[in-house]
Amino acid sequence: MWEASILQADLVGFGALCRRLASQGPRGLGRLSAILNQVFEQVLTEAIAPYEGYVVHFGGDSVTAVFRGPNDAWRAAALTAERVMLQLEMGVAR
Repeated sequence: MWEASILQADLVGFGALCRRLASQGPRGLGRLSAILNQVFEQVLTEAIAPYEGYVVHFGGDSVTAVFRGPNDAWRAAALTAERVMLQLEMGVAR
């Protein structure tokens, strides 16, 4: 048996963003796909991988990662994920 922490990160306001971009047709849906790719890429490369986490699930607008061991890596990863998502949210709102 081993100790682990689980981090689940979810985009706030994703439903409203989907509706807004879907109303723009294929162009809006392409933009939505690009936003999700950017979010997940940055969260993975800046918040999960550097702290030796493992992605165990992607679902819609969320990602779940596991961090092995009795350490606080998940805390640093959570703060980094929050920063990344807030920065991206500010960019999308413009």
